[in-house]
Amino acid sequence: MSFEETIRQIVREENEEFLQKVKDALNYSQSDSMPDVLTVQEAAEYLRMGKSKMYELSQHHDFPSWREGRRVLISKKGLDQYQREKLSEKEVVM
Repeated sequence: MSFEETIRQIVREENEEFLQKVKDALNYSQSDSMPDVLTVQEAAEYLRMGKSKMYELSQHHDFPSWREGRRVLISKKGLDQYQREKLSEKEVVM
C-alpha cells in the first residue's frame, strides 16, 4: 500500500467515525420531547439553525412542510427523514 493510499484509508476511517457520531446525535432523545408538528421556530431550534434558513428550506418541494394560512408547519418525522437523506447524500460525496 502506497503512502497516498494509507492516508486515504485513514481519512476514510475518520470520516466514517465522524458520520457515525453525527448519526448518533441525530437520534438523541431530545427529539422525543418535541411535538409531531413543528413551527418554523421550533424546527430551527431543533436543527440549531436560523429561522431564515428554515423558511428557505420550506420552499423546496422535497422539504416536509406545508402552509396553514400564513403559518408554515413542519413534520418532525419528515424533518428527521429529510436530515437523514441529506446526511446520506453527503456520505456519497465523501
